[in-house]
Amino acid sequence: MHVNAIGANWAQKRELDNAAVNRADAIVADSIEQGPKKMEAGDLILTFGNDASRWDAVRELGAIVAGKTPGRTAANQITFFKSNGIATWDLAVAVRVYELAVARGVGQTIPLWETPKTS
Repeated sequence: MHVNAIGANWAQKRELDNAAVNRADAIVADSIEQGPKKMEAGDLILTFGNDASRWDAVRELGAIVAGKTPGRTAANQITFFKSNGIATWDLAVAVRVYELAVARGVGQTIPLWETPKTS
């Protein structure tokens, strides 16, 4: 099983209760720095409470993708991804999607900032 939590981005908000987070065999975040230090991962902050050592077990998504840290190591593990969202990642994906659309000649131009043509 895999669970994505992407909606609660404040220390006091959560999507999952303590029991759900504690059942996860692997907890992954897009940025650990954004979690406890910027107070944006309520699911983890509220579950971990004052036990700062729990953050040591949280893995970063980038390290898993790069092969530096293991993700799921057995088929029966429950994995949990806490996304806080990183604006630069969103922008990088948007730029790449735009480039691919232009290269493939797909999509539609929307004239948001263009001056209307007059006859």
